[in-house]
Amino acid sequence: MARNVVNIEDVSKAFDIKELLRGVSLGVSEGDRIGIVGVNGAGKTTLLRVIAGTLAPTSGSLSISGSVLPLLGGPGATLDLMLTGKENIYQLGLLLGESSKSMGKRVDEIADFSGLDGRLLTPVGSYSSGMIARLRFSIITSLNPQILIIDEGVASSADPEFAKRASERLQDFKNRTEIVVFSSYGSGLHDMANQSLELSHGKSIDHKYVVNEIHNSTEISADRTGTLNPFHQSSNPFLED
Repeated sequence: MARNVVNIEDVSKAFDIKELLRGVSLGVSEGDRIGIVGVNGAGKTTLLRVIAGTLAPTSGSLSISGSVLPLLGGPGATLDLMLTGKENIYQLGLLLGESSKSMGKRVDEIADFSGLDGRLLTPVGSYSSGMIARLRFSIITSLNPQILIIDEGVASSADPEFAKRASERLQDFKNRTEIVVFSSYGSGLHDMANQSLELSHGKSIDHKYVVNEIHNSTEISADRTGTLNPFHQSSNPFLED
């Protein structure tokens, strides 16, 4: 049996009087592609942020073995508007565990893919929101994490003409990452995931093994409490989904 690289046990998260996650459990092993599904407000983004380490759970336990790269939030969430584009390439890389030397080797490729070669020496605060999204996306997808935590909407947050190239790059990024955990409304899961965890009002209501269409599109359901049965199988960031 594969060892869990990410292990979430009975995790809850509350903000003020609102309970955003309630007793969620999930084990993730090497090679897994996990789709976190549910309607707006279900708790998908909160769970992704807890896994990414940007939110601490109120209760429960979380253990992770490996480097985690979150691709979440607004387009400029991790860029410094006072720094130039090139300086942000180095800074974001360092924040995500890369060395200056490693990021230096990526500068030309990032500049080319983002289409910002002529603007990298100017402050990011002078960029449009689409340019910021392109730069941030290009930096992050140039890296090689073990565990990728991703909001499926990030590629579409940039300029429309960038979206197709971004989608193709994102797919390649996922393919070369050991583990991917992403939010989804549920469509196309057979193409992207081998497991799905459905949330409703912060609680796990269904967990399925999803066998990819290449493997005959079989779903193996969990029980409705969220306990896996392998035989049957705003302005407030906490309130985002």
